[in-house]
Amino acid sequence: MVKRKFQIGLILLLFVMQFTFNPFQASASTKVMWGKTELKVGQLGKATILNDTTLWKIESDNSLKKIRTLKKGEEYRVYNYKAIHNGLYGVGGGAFIQKGNGIKYDTPSKGKLKLLEEVNTKKPSDKPIILDPMKVATSAIDGNNHVFYVNGDASAGQRLIAANKVTGENYVIPVDHKLLDEGSMYNHVPTKDYIFINHYENKKRSAYRLTLQPPYKVEKVLDNIREFVVHDNQIFYFHVYDIDRETHKVNMLVTDLDGNNTEVFAEFEQNIFPTFRGQSNSQVVLDYTDYETGIGSLYHFDLETKELYEIAKTNSNGSGISSYTVNSLVVNEEMGVPNPTIQLFSTTEKLGEFRLNNERLSGVSQFNGILYVYTLKSDYSHQFYAIKDNKVTPLRNEINDIILLEENYYYYFDKTDQKIKKSLIEK
Repeated sequence: MVKRKFQIGLILLLFVMQFTFNPFQASASTKVMWGKTELKVGQLGKATILNDTTLWKIESDNSLKKIRTLKKGEEYRVYNYKAIHNGLYGVGGGAFIQKGNGIKYDTPSKGKLKLLEEVNTKKPSDKPIILDPMKVATSAIDGNNHVFYVNGDASAGQRLIAANKVTGENYVIPVDHKLLDEGSMYNHVPTKDYIFINHYENKKRSAYRLTLQPPYKVEKVLDNIREFVVHDNQIFYFHVYDIDRETHKVNMLVTDLDGNNTEVFAEFEQNIFPTFRGQSNSQVVLDYTDYETGIGSLYHFDLETKELYEIAKTNSNGSGISSYTVNSLVVNEEMGVPNPTIQLFSTTEKLGEFRLNNERLSGVSQFNGILYVYTLKSDYSHQFYAIKDNKVTPLRNEINDIILLEENYYYYFDKTDQKIKKSLIEK
């Protein structure tokens, strides 16, 4: 009888240990929840809406402009505080909540902060990474014929996924590098044999190159740069504050794909620091900002002919502009406003404009004379528009995680089966 009780007790102990000491279970959650929201690194506190209140934007003259109404019971992360207008809590994206009786402000407890630190200091190897249902790449991946996407997060480990544009087959590229761990593999430019990665760290920008064949080597090719683009097997870039001592001009440099044989390609005025804003074939958009006047301009620059065209200026309200390029067209968007005006330009003239409704411009494509524009809505879904002869037609919407627009197709990441997929833009 005693022996049987001992056996039952041992079985129960082993059962409890299975759920208590399973390292995979302990690392399953990578989020630190605080009420209704996830606690983030760099977050100062949380604002809970006690009564319906207004979400504000600060204008250039420090006046407030209403964005929308926040509802009772909602919670928002607070990242900064401004001691104007009786106190403003910054909730991200240039939006603010005014201090008052309609909201409750809290700071995270020491226990929450300690847990957040523990979650964010764990190594990626501490977490199980499930690679199914995609195949691990064992052969060369062609940069021109694949779509690339980084899935995962820094604490659980990230992976680079490549999907073949023709077959739709998905591969996991087994690259182990800090770029993936930091989640900083953005603005990556594919060529036939490489992916070039625009990486920002410690207030410095660098260009890395990933070789698209085993062993998938990652190496830095340029350091201390402002921006870069890749065209015709060459890298065009601006070095940080690279002003020629003799001409007093800002130099655009060109180098080969190894970062060697660097030469001066073009010169620009000293008091204006150009920044790449977009690229379509040999056409790039340069963003000029005159730091003395605060006025900026957008220019079209041809990497083959070196021709330069001014296409737009920032608005007088200082909201700024963002730009996307496709073929010979430039699509500009006002920044810092909830309902921006979208402007369409060719290299020589303005073609038209239309206004969005609480959306942000996310990408453009052109096929058979039709310009496709997709926007990001407040619920993080996307809306498609087709534009022809200055007529705007809404297409399908509520599409998430769009990676790339190509002709009249778009590529997106399906979170259900963890695959990159291709879909026709349907009316």
